Amino acid sequence: MNTTPQISVIVPVFNASKHLDHLLQSLFDQDIREIEVIAVNDGSTDGSLSILEKWSNIDSRLMVIDTPNGGPSKARNIAISHARGDWLCFADADDWVAPETLRYWQSLAERHEVDVLIGNAFSFDKDPAEKREMLFTQQPWGACLDGESWITHAVAQNEWPHYCWLQFIRRDFLASHAIAFPEGVIHEDVLWTMELALAAERIYFAAEPCYGYRHNPASIMHNTDAAAVARRIRGYLFLIGEIVKTGRETKGALRKALFLQANRECGHLLGLFRKRVQDMQTRRSLACEAMQKIPFKLLLREARSAKEAWRIARAWLLLKAMAAKA
Repeated sequence: MNTTPQISVIVPVFNASKHLDHLLQSLFDQDIREIEVIAVNDGSTDGSLSILEKWSNIDSRLMVIDTPNGGPSKARNIAISHARGDWLCFADADDWVAPETLRYWQSLAERHEVDVLIGNAFSFDKDPAEKREMLFTQQPWGACLDGESWITHAVAQNEWPHYCWLQFIRRDFLASHAIAFPEGVIHEDVLWTMELALAAERIYFAAEPCYGYRHNPASIMHNTDAAAVARRIRGYLFLIGEIVKTGRETKGALRKALFLQANRECGHLLGLFRKRVQDMQTRRSLACEAMQKIPFKLLLREARSAKEAWRIARAWLLLKAMAAKA
């Protein structure tokens, strides 16, 4: 591109050849031309790199970066370091973006002079032309909040849309706060979003669901392989630890919200143990690790209701029992 793009779209790509054409077509069909798409091929072993190279020959707005596999966080961080747009956003390689999306988000973000805009999405299986229903319904649509207020609101509603592909971010804000994705862990979106929110003074919420999230049974969240499940469990342990660490440094409503979120993540962790970890030795090993890393006493002290206290006590009792089994 000879002109500086207004918007940088970041796409991590790993073995996404089945849907990658669909996503790229949707990005280059946007009704704003002043964009760049930075696609990081994260060590794909299928035809993803060939697809990216084909598209880069078709449209010069695509930058292709080929790297060894390091995970989506590392791929996104690499792309951010190359971004030139005033605004920055993300797309997953198997999703779809409606043609009006980027102009719509940019218009609202600039009108309301925000650090971050949070958009909305709809889900689909095969065809994004299916009826669009809002993926999220409990956000302060049409309003501006500071990030701390958003966290407390979202946790109170039990709906925290932490997906980076819903975020439209002023790039100089991101650079000034040196926010980066934590690398080498699962559930990285939650921690990224927490840091983003804690730094943001103005966040606007755009209700129109124009990002298409594809239900993909091949994603890691649906993978029942023992190694993948163990990665998810360790991701939860890291996530809970980081939320608690941040919560301990805060006060008032924000502290309550962060500890409640950590409490809920313990419930998700326990569900994963019970449903997906079948091998007894693996279950025992991971349960021992959880018992060492989760600050159960602190979480119990911070519980604000009988339900919260019971969730932590139950997790402790069941994980302790799992860890004790030979």
